[in-house]
Amino acid sequence: MAAYVIVDIEITDPTRYEEYKRLAGPTVGAHGGRYVVRGGKVDMLEGDWRPGRIVVLEFPNAESAKAWWSSEDYGPAKSIRNACAKTRMLVGRARSPLPATRFPSPRSARLAVGLTHPELGDFRAPGEEESKAAADGLRVGREGGEPTSRTSGP
Repeated sequence: MAAYVIVDIEITDPTRYEEYKRLAGPTVGAHGGRYVVRGGKVDMLEGDWRPGRIVVLEFPNAESAKAWWSSEDYGPAKSIRNACAKTRMLVGRARSPLPATRFPSPRSARLAVGLTHPELGDFRAPGEEESKAAADGLRVGREGGEPTSRTSGP
């Protein structure tokens, strides 16, 4: 099962850190890993965590990730990183793949998130297209500003 190395890095010497990046990249691939996130903008969703630079690596399994981290080929790069940055690093194991949640129609998805009531009809924003609910064979509209819903057919 896949494993992910998640790294929060506070760079203290940007020049030396560039050397680290140059040396570290090939070692990741040599151990079956790949970069999923490498720097870039992060958006805070919750809490007070203020990461410096975020890196996420994907490996085939946790053993491969640990073998990369402790390998002789990564050692020189790791020494440079330790000298030019403060790092928090962990490896997390992926769970078994979960089945995708599939809804048979847009209306079913709207029911799941509470945008449609089985008796009162669709709660859509004014101007939203009729086709979103029509895919399920429903006729949904607004009469006098109120939602209406009628099934089509016999």
